[in-house]
Amino acid sequence: MSSPGAIAVARVGLGAALLACLALLVPLYAANPSLGFVWETTSAGLAARSLARGGDLSVREFFPLAEPGQQIGYALRWRGEALHSIEPLSSILTFTPFFALHRPTPPTIRAPDPLDARIAAEVTALTLAVLGVWLASLVGASRAVVVVVVIALATSVRTIQGAGLWQHTSAALWLVTGLFAWSHAHDRPRLYPLAAAALALATACRPIFVVAPLLLVVDAWRDTGPGRGRALGTLAVVAGIGGLALAANAWIHGSLLGGRVDFVESPGRYADVASYFGLSPLAWVGLLVSPSRGSPK
Repeated sequence: MSSPGAIAVARVGLGAALLACLALLVPLYAANPSLGFVWETTSAGLAARSLARGGDLSVREFFPLAEPGQQIGYALRWRGEALHSIEPLSSILTFTPFFALHRPTPPTIRAPDPLDARIAAEVTALTLAVLGVWLASLVGASRAVVVVVVIALATSVRTIQGAGLWQHTSAALWLVTGLFAWSHAHDRPRLYPLAAAALALATACRPIFVVAPLLLVVDAWRDTGPGRGRALGTLAVVAGIGGLALAANAWIHGSLLGGRVDFVESPGRYADVASYFGLSPLAWVGLLVSPSRGSPK
């Protein structure tokens, strides 16, 4: 039987090998930047680029002729003299180190930016590497490789997540990392706070994942021993990151709902719906036909 140390070394080696192989996916994913070229992804790239270049979240530097209040694109909102992306700060912060490594030049804005596509591809390749190591720790290396290859090449990961700076491009990295840590937290309780941080960041990037950190807290509470210190620490991490995300929304956009406050409060201005949330029988039927949005139209 292999020792824990040997197993750990093998996992690190597998992760390095996967990362090297998945690096080959980067040019494939980035080959068609137009797949991920919409105002949302462009605005996320602008904000991350601005933060990497000068430590400023405002993207007004890229629109020197714009006046405060002027409509530029649906994914940009004015806050006083500053112009911000509607994308969550946690998502922008996830992309920023990658931009910093590339020393970004001014963006193209009106056309697909090759650097945006490159960074989306790199983040996705890293996500798949983490997924591969996680699966290998559960089901073995050969099965893990098969699953990762299928996900990498035969799903929308290639055409959406790997092609643009979407919320889910950043959220997936944190989600996979958090689930990886959570799956081993029963044997190593110290992983609960780490899993909590990753899952909370995934939720901050894409709020639809909020169920995951909440279930993690419940699991930590049931799994830890007397005193519940680990569970309380897990709850504190989730609440702390969640609180910071809400505070960032209020600071940058003036609303806890963040940059998408207009979409949530007045969805009828942007789509043929009366409410942002709908639980009608027709909507439930729509979920069967269109799981992504639940709309039968």
